[in-house]
Amino acid sequence: MGKSTWAINYMKRKANKPNPFIYVVVTLDEVERVRKAIGRKDVYTPYEGQKKSDQLYFMISEGQSVVITHQLFKSLSWEYADLIQKHEYELIVDEVIEPLELLEVPQEIARMLKESNTYTLNENGRVVWDERYKTAPVDSKSIERIRSLSDSRTLKELLDQKGQVRSFVKFHFFQMFHCYSKVHLLTYLFNGSKLKGMLQATNMEYDVQSIEQVEGEYILSDSFDLSEFKKELRYQINLHDNDFDKREGKVLNSGLNMSFNYQDNINLNQEYLDELSAQIYNVRENKLDAVKMTLFLRSI
Repeated sequence: MGKSTWAINYMKRKANKPNPFIYVVVTLDEVERVRKAIGRKDVYTPYEGQKKSDQLYFMISEGQSVVITHQLFKSLSWEYADLIQKHEYELIVDEVIEPLELLEVPQEIARMLKESNTYTLNENGRVVWDERYKTAPVDSKSIERIRSLSDSRTLKELLDQKGQVRSFVKFHFFQMFHCYSKVHLLTYLFNGSKLKGMLQATNMEYDVQSIEQVEGEYILSDSFDLSEFKKELRYQINLHDNDFDKREGKVLNSGLNMSFNYQDNINLNQEYLDELSAQIYNVRENKLDAVKMTLFLRSI
């Protein structure tokens, strides 16, 4: 708990240090809340009225610290990479962002683009639009989006079982992690996320730490033993039968009612109960392991 409080205090302490930061939050409301909480006049955010991506590019080119939303952060392309490295930016992301997006492209269009050599693949397997077709008019929104995204060098082919292209996948921000001087991912749900799988698949090093409150201050800790937390949580889970609901003047008859009487009424079979037991175990052992967890990445 306290991940946002820790991050805000961390950025306050960086006021007199040279490395700027990019702080990424979920909503626009959070952008303003975080900026006010940081209390620094040198922290900016794009405003309404002008194209936000253009404003963000200018701010990063000037080495300014910024607070932006997940959605705007996803628009960062490889043209930002040199600027981020030049100013040695630090990245702080509140909550995990999906690292990839499957484009909804009809397979016949994907194959047509491939077979007509409208694009090629560079040494990293990213889609590069052929210069001859960069300004050619197109009558398909799908093709126009693929052409636009290819400029960011974050697009790759998705192949079917026969090795033929079936669509395209956009990698939002993951491949630029190495451009930052340091990356902080603040999340309760790291385990089971696509991002964790991507980090492991590419052998990117990272440290997992927790945030603890000591004498009223949130600090980082290398220990995140949740056994006591799980034990306490179990004692807060109560099972009751429908008599409780009747005393309250109501009877719950829904799939969410897990009383023994209700189980008898709908004749739950053993297979259903085994599946339910497995799901509860998964939540308890895997999802709860992510509580209080903060992920820190080391640049490689």
